[in-house]
Order: sequence, then structure tokens, then C-alpha cells
Amino acid sequence: MGQRGCTEKALQFHVSRVRLLCPSFHSPVLLVCDEYKNAIRVLRDTETYTEGACVIGQPGIGKTAFLIYALVERLRARIPVAFQYYPDTYLLFTEDNVAAYTEDDIGPLRPLPGVWALSDSNQANFLPFSAATMFPMVRVFQATSPATRRWKEWTKQSNIDLYIMDVWRSEELAGLAAILGLDIHRMVELASRWGPSPRTLLKLLRGVRDEMSYEAVVKGAVDEFVWQSRDWLAQAYSLNLENTGPSSVIFIRPQRRKSGFIDRTTCDPFIPTGTIVQYISEALMKQQAQIQTTFFSVMSTRPCARSAAGYIFENAVHAYFLSGRTVRCEWLSSASGTPPDTLETVQPPQFVITDDQLATCPPPIIGGQR
Repeated sequence: MGQRGCTEKALQFHVSRVRLLCPSFHSPVLLVCDEYKNAIRVLRDTETYTEGACVIGQPGIGKTAFLIYALVERLRARIPVAFQYYPDTYLLFTEDNVAAYTEDDIGPLRPLPGVWALSDSNQANFLPFSAATMFPMVRVFQATSPATRRWKEWTKQSNIDLYIMDVWRSEELAGLAAILGLDIHRMVELASRWGPSPRTLLKLLRGVRDEMSYEAVVKGAVDEFVWQSRDWLAQAYSLNLENTGPSSVIFIRPQRRKSGFIDRTTCDPFIPTGTIVQYISEALMKQQAQIQTTFFSVMSTRPCARSAAGYIFENAVHAYFLSGRTVRCEWLSSASGTPPDTLETVQPPQFVITDDQLATCPPPIIGGQR
């Protein structure tokens, strides 16, 4: 059943078996967004991923659900597939049966060149089972959150590339709410505030988590981000957003080139919503000039952060003007710093290039003392 970019695959009959395989999968249905379908096609057909992939992305976007989808699709095609959730065992599905093996048992995989080994990285199980990584004929696909201890070393040793999953689109989130019988408008509203993380949004929608308490968590994370922007952006670029604080402020997605090409091996961190940007602006206003200067200096060095930095600066300046505090202005092109007797105004479609003057300015100071 198609719903706003999602497909519902009924698993009611098999849901108990799916939960035995993967206890973290709680839904009575498998919701397949376009991103899952594209991932299957790319991972199956692209030369970059002939040995497998580390499927990584923003926490809470459904990477485990993608593994379940990949398993179902392989089984529907009657293709052997291995699946691992627990650290000490893996399950091997063939046309004849399904059997469990210890994680280092290569024997059952030898007659199956090209078999897919699906591994879910979770609290109990960080790395793919060793039989899969030791046997070169196996294509290993790990789904993991962005924590380097879960993916960096084994992918390096196995010559495995990243596949960075994209975040959900608004219409897909609406489709998710519709299929689950939840409030569609509320889902979209929450996403516009807190970002497109289905796991977080579903907890808020179902009342599992209180929105006010989550807002407090985000604001606390924002306060830390203002102080630690350099470290947090570096962690995002290196796909190491292990703690919930950074991942509630900075989201990750694959990089989009100007040509339209999506680079699945390169991360593009971003601040997901205007609400979070506004919180950053407010937090920044409370800081001394040195912290503000450092923040904008860090943001300006990262291409992905520049537009957000401009918006944050705009919000902060508006807040500063509204505060009633005195604003001291300097005339950049005047040696004395005072404006000329007459001012020349510019009317559309005229424009004035100020690059030379702006290039000599220090980073913007919003409040506090120099």
C-alpha cells in the first residue's frame, strides 16, 4: 500500500519471528521508504559495494528496519542470506532451512559465494560476525549508528566503503503517521521543530516521551554546542556522533553535489530546523564576545555550516537590536571610522561590492564586551 512515499509490507503473520531475529524491531508492519529501495538497488548493483558496505546515518532513521527489509527481499527472491543481531551467533537462511552458527564458523558460508551477511550493530553487538569478515566471498552489510568504534577499524581492514543513508522527507514522515494511524499534522509539526528522526518523533507522538522534557534536552545540548562547536562539527564530519546531545542538534546525511549526484561516502552535517537554529541564537547571545567570535569562526570554516551560521547571526542580531542595548557602528571605508556627510543609497537593481572592506573585518561580535 503506497502512502506518501512509503510502502507498507505486511508482516503481521511473521512479526513474532522477526522479533526473534531482531528484538529492537517493534513495528507490526515494515514501512519501506524510497531510501530503502534505492539503497538495495545501489548496494546490489554498484561496483563500489561489491564487497559490502557499512550502512550508516542519523540515529533513529531506521537502519535496523532497512536490514529487515534487505533480509525480506533476499528471502522473497529465494537467495541465501545470513543475519546477525547477537554477538556470538548468526543465522543462515537457505532454500532448505534456517540454522544458527557460532560467529566464527566459516564452513556454512563456503558453498555460498556472494552471499549477503547482514549485521545489526547494537548495544550488545558492535561488529559484524568474524566468519563474514574473514571469508572474502561474503558481502558484508553492517547497519550502524555514527560511532567510530562500531565501524571505522573493521571497514578499514576489510576495504569496505560507507553508504550514508539520507534522512526522511516530510511526505515520508506523513506517510509513516498515516500507516500507523497517528496524527499526520502533528507528525509534520514535530518534525519541523526537532528534525526528521522517526524514532524520536514516534516517541513524542505516542507519549512515550514528553515534548517539554525533550525540548530541555535539546536546549541543554545547544548550550554545549555553542561552547564545543569545533569538536561537535569535527565529530559529525568523522561520523562519530555517539552521544544523544550532538545528534539532537547536528543531523547527518550524504553530500549532494551541484550536479545532483549524491555522494554516499561523504557526510554532510546540518542543523535540521529553524527551531534549533533559534535556540542556538539565543544561547549565543548569553555568551561573551570571545565565545561568539570562536563560534562564528568555526562555523565559517565548514561549508555545510556557513548558511546556518548566517541565519544564526541574523537571528542573534535581531535579538540584540530588540534588547534595547546601544549599538556602536563604524564606517569601514573611512580612516576615522565616521560616516561621510552624505550617504549614497543603493536601489534595486543596483548593487555595491564590499568584499574588500568585509575581508578586513574580524568575525562578527554580537554582544558582550571586546
